[in-house]
Amino acid sequence: MISKKRFSSIRDVANLAGVSTATVSRAINAPDTVSEATRKKVLKAIKESNYAPNSMATALFSGMSKTVALFVLDISNPFYISLMRHLNQILLSHGHNLIICETENSFEKEAQYYEYCKSIRTCCIIYTAGMTRKNFALDTHGNIPLILIDHEPFEDVQSLSINPDNDKAIHLLVDYLVNLNHKKIGFVSGPIDFLSSKARYESFCRYMGQHGLPVENDYVVSRSFAESAGAAAVDYFYSLPSPPTAIIAASDQLARGFIMRAHSMGINIPQDCSICGIDGIDSYFYPKITSIRQDIALIAQTVFDFIQDPAQTSLPLTKTLDVSFVLGQTCRKLPE
Repeated sequence: MISKKRFSSIRDVANLAGVSTATVSRAINAPDTVSEATRKKVLKAIKESNYAPNSMATALFSGMSKTVALFVLDISNPFYISLMRHLNQILLSHGHNLIICETENSFEKEAQYYEYCKSIRTCCIIYTAGMTRKNFALDTHGNIPLILIDHEPFEDVQSLSINPDNDKAIHLLVDYLVNLNHKKIGFVSGPIDFLSSKARYESFCRYMGQHGLPVENDYVVSRSFAESAGAAAVDYFYSLPSPPTAIIAASDQLARGFIMRAHSMGINIPQDCSICGIDGIDSYFYPKITSIRQDIALIAQTVFDFIQDPAQTSLPLTKTLDVSFVLGQTCRKLPE
């Protein structure tokens, strides 16, 4: 019997089982092609030799691994954390691996990560919200399927785009605040060159107009999606002679930053200012944010369905997923 070591090779397994390396490979990857007796003998040898299949070698041989890469702008964003969790649960249960690539909206980092994804024969890249631009680091010969989440399609790469119904999200929030008698409504956006930020801002202007309410330039702030940007929005709005009575934040992360900064300044939410967000991430944050929930479990399942069968439809393709209103504790009704 061979001595145990951290990882044995397929040749060690073959020698112990008394078969060829090709037979070991078939017993692992295509068990129907070997006899039951041979398969049991190989499995016994695998256990005794502490053998772990070399997934990198398998990927090089087959041309593709079972590794999925998720490119995210900010790994601390609760939306991405929830997406990672749901994706990982689905992928792991089907024998896939998930790697996280935090890009910080840097084209150079994207390029470095993409070269790594090519080297390990990644089976799919999931690219989330980021700066809108014509090109991606992905070259047209990489043959790696690309899924975009809340991002405009790239001109040079075929892809599946999955977007929340941003128009419905803003429509629900504007109607809700107007029904609470708010007329001075502010908007805190992420970078305006992001698809989601631009779409949500345009919808905000449209639905404010439908209610006959002006969109005051002083009431619109475009920053990042970080909590610090939400905090900075408080300083800005409360430097104005007449601050808005309600705020729509383009993400729950912005709303959280706003609420924490407001609290530190003695501004009470919602008595002094109402605020709502977008994402609807379940958390222990208090007060519970009135928000628009994206169905992250559905997003993850839609991603996996495409990974399983990327040829299921012609590309490029855009899928818009429904959203829903979540009542929290951060908005109040003003007197008539």
